[in-house]
Amino acid sequence: MDILAGRGPLGLDGPTLVVEVKSESTQIGVPVLNQLQGAVTSHQADQALLVAWGGLNRQAEQLRLTQRLKVRVWTDEDVLDRLFETYEQLPDTTRSLIPLKRAWVLSQETG
Repeated sequence: MDILAGRGPLGLDGPTLVVEVKSESTQIGVPVLNQLQGAVTSHQADQALLVAWGGLNRQAEQLRLTQRLKVRVWTDEDVLDRLFETYEQLPDTTRSLIPLKRAWVLSQETG
């Protein structure tokens, strides 16, 4: 578990969130999901987020779907999508750490 967060001034109020970040490009397997689910249970968290840069392997995805775990999974594309969606609302100090510049390009799509 990399982050335990919640509402309130100390981050202790519900809902609480457990976050695990796996930055390797390989797919994550069942053991990581089991460990995250254990962290949710032991910390009595309401939700969990697994940031798996390489996504989940087939067995882990099947486990997540069949057991209806309270785990949201973000891949590399999801992280970048969320960053682009909220970048303008981030504080200046945060944006200075991730300096992005908007660029317009022609779309190759027709229709």
